[in-house]
Amino acid sequence: MANPTTQDFRSGIRKILPNFDGTFNNAYSGGDKPNASAAITAVLATLITAGPAPLGVMFDASETTQVGNPNPKEFLSYQIDYGDPGSVLENRPGVDANQSNGFIGRHVYNTPGLYTATVTVTDRFGNTDSATVDITVEDPDVYYTDTYIMAEDGNFTGAPSPSGAGVGNNLTTTAELDSLFAAMSATSPPTRILMKGGVSSVVLDGQQLDPRNRDNYLMLGSWGTGKASLVMDSIKDDYLFFGDMQKFVVDNVTIVGNYNPTDGTGNWVGAFFALANSNLNLTHRCNLSGLGLNQYYAGTDPLTDYHNMTYDCSISDWADYGRLDAGGEFGCVAGCSIKQNPATVTLDGTKGIGSPDHGPMRIARPARFNIQDNDLFNNAGWSSGGLAHQPCIRIGTSATPVNTVVSDNICEGGYNNMELVVANSGVTANGATSLIIERNKFKATANTETAFTTCYGGYVFRNNLMIKSDNGGPPLGTGSYSAGIMAYSVAINDPSNLSAVSKIYNNTLISTATTVNVVDQLSFVRVNTVFTQFDLKNNIVYIASTDPAQSGGLFKMRHAGGMANVSEDNNILYAPDITTFVDDNGSFQTLAAWRTASSQGASSSTADPLFVDPANEDGALQTTSPARNSGLVLDGLIKDLNQVNRDSQPDVGAVEYV
Repeated sequence: MANPTTQDFRSGIRKILPNFDGTFNNAYSGGDKPNASAAITAVLATLITAGPAPLGVMFDASETTQVGNPNPKEFLSYQIDYGDPGSVLENRPGVDANQSNGFIGRHVYNTPGLYTATVTVTDRFGNTDSATVDITVEDPDVYYTDTYIMAEDGNFTGAPSPSGAGVGNNLTTTAELDSLFAAMSATSPPTRILMKGGVSSVVLDGQQLDPRNRDNYLMLGSWGTGKASLVMDSIKDDYLFFGDMQKFVVDNVTIVGNYNPTDGTGNWVGAFFALANSNLNLTHRCNLSGLGLNQYYAGTDPLTDYHNMTYDCSISDWADYGRLDAGGEFGCVAGCSIKQNPATVTLDGTKGIGSPDHGPMRIARPARFNIQDNDLFNNAGWSSGGLAHQPCIRIGTSATPVNTVVSDNICEGGYNNMELVVANSGVTANGATSLIIERNKFKATANTETAFTTCYGGYVFRNNLMIKSDNGGPPLGTGSYSAGIMAYSVAINDPSNLSAVSKIYNNTLISTATTVNVVDQLSFVRVNTVFTQFDLKNNIVYIASTDPAQSGGLFKMRHAGGMANVSEDNNILYAPDITTFVDDNGSFQTLAAWRTASSQGASSSTADPLFVDPANEDGALQTTSPARNSGLVLDGLIKDLNQVNRDSQPDVGAVEYV
């Protein structure tokens, strides 16, 4: 077992980020491939090993190595057990909160005690190693030097009796709360403010709680029955405005604004606005609704802006974003329900005038970021066609996305379910490195055109399920569901991005749609720019339309010569109304013609994959499915969509037969 490892970010954060030189080693070649005896050395790093409950901790296993493996993050399986078997996710019931898969993990410890987190790293040969980190969670009643109890009704019966020096500092008015925040400084001791839940609300009318320039823990939480509430009365502003601050915990609080997305009325107040130098912050089990920019972390320096966690929260009815992050260093949005109101108004050709602008989240420059176990929905946004222009997950980068896990999410709606695009603040030439997009369920609504749209290469996209039901096309505009994966770019045409290999393995796309659009026939992968490197293996594409105009095949390339660099095999395309397997810049080829022209696709087929129930949105295979035991054995494909271990001879598609 490897020794536990910790990192000092303030002095050494940059040393664990890749040094990009414009070259990439995206796949095994020659002898650079682990074998049945290749040793793994597991590493588990964290910044926080002790603190008061609830304690949010990010975990990093990205420095794990394996002999002969140039890219272990893409080709090994990582499972983190947080040593907290009683933990639950209130907003994602049924999800195991005590474990996660991927080299970047996250957890919140709610109960004082000693815990041991363990990462177990495995390859497809069964080689394995583990590493551990001990976490000490302290009793908040003892840890916090000052505790302030707030009850606007003046009834403190049943209030907690902590051991700190601040016992008896009771608050009854918003003005007292405001003054308390204003008086805080970098030298203030660990402080806890508990607002009474269930019976009253703290109403902020133009007031802004401003706890800046702090070094010690500050907690804003609840006592009594239920969550305490912060309510915005009438003024457009932000509730909590902070910067130069560490260890701000907002726990079990409801924050409510008066924005109404069904008619576009109300103010666009924000719940959190974090200036630069904000790190080690946690928003936990909070309910946020009727707000504008619910959370905005504005800092971009990875040395000072990092480890900001949004965990097990419910966010709805927003006007701008659920969470916006100008940075994205070693943080998370995990275990959350972030869903827009189903009756949200969507206006044609407008922005910022009544209708909501954006989607559940945008992370601008993720590095060692975790987006996992979320349930996301978006049906709103402005565009020239009146479409929901924002995806459920938007990685809008102004720096190369690296070492980031996007997994185990439900993404429903949005113009795209997920988008990887250039941020407003800049362009980078490099392709993504160790951006793992896996085990997600992408569901199209009538507004949705693609499951995943990207202007970067170099990502890993595997074990995902893409669903397009027969739910029609956009109510405005002329689009239709046209691609599972769309590669495009108007800004990043540097060869180092365009030549980065995009690895697309063991995904399933199921379309039962009958809507016809002869301009945008549905393809599994559609390339609208000069990307050149794609590796497609073990995918199922099911397009059971009733009109040949509805299907564009497995791959649609929209520039001359692009298909020469596509590696394709062991894919199943079932589109009974067409004969096209690939569309090479307007040259439509059957599977047989594609094999002859490219020497690819020897084990691909056009057979019916025989799903148990294609309309059931789960991708399960029948016993006699031709997808069973017919996939290529690929490194990194150890678990399927449902966390089931793959057989030694894996099935094609996202779901392994059980």
